[in-house]
Amino acid sequence: MTTKQRRETPKAAAAFARYCAMGSERSLVKLAHKYRHDIANAQLELGKRVPTLASLKRVFERWSSQYHWQERVRTYDQERAEEATRKRDAALEAMYERQARIGLIGEAAGLKEIDRNIEAGTFPAQAAIILLRQGIEIERMARADPLDALEAKKNKRSGRKMAEATSRDDVKIRTVWGHQIDDHRD
Repeated sequence: MTTKQRRETPKAAAAFARYCAMGSERSLVKLAHKYRHDIANAQLELGKRVPTLASLKRVFERWSSQYHWQERVRTYDQERAEEATRKRDAALEAMYERQARIGLIGEAAGLKEIDRNIEAGTFPAQAAIILLRQGIEIERMARADPLDALEAKKNKRSGRKMAEATSRDDVKIRTVWGHQIDDHRD
């Protein structure tokens, strides 16, 4: 619909393209101002008269009606908005995937440190457990529904503890290592 209409002149099509490019603040009056400003010097150098704003506005109003500019520009704007949404969604998806990978790295580092401390007989390793918990939380947040992630961030900001998540992390550590962890909480 934003493509050139049947029988639309090249001048009208070019004016429509400029009209679309003006964005949400577009108007036929503003288009007339831009067009007049851009052609004024060239017209004067060629010894031609420069059209008045009123005459340009009338031409654009006629073309707008004749070639359905308002309907086409709504379609144009909708297509741009959908494209922006697709790009934003793709960027968010890439960000969530990066954050999930960071979480997995944190989990692996925490598990490795816990292993090392068990072998050395110096368990519990509070720093490793904290790292593991943080890695799990980062991965969980990155893989969660964005609304769940926002809710979790609100809970964290307001100082409320997420007891359920902490309990699951503790159970996961106990299950993986078959060893009771210190009841000391951070």
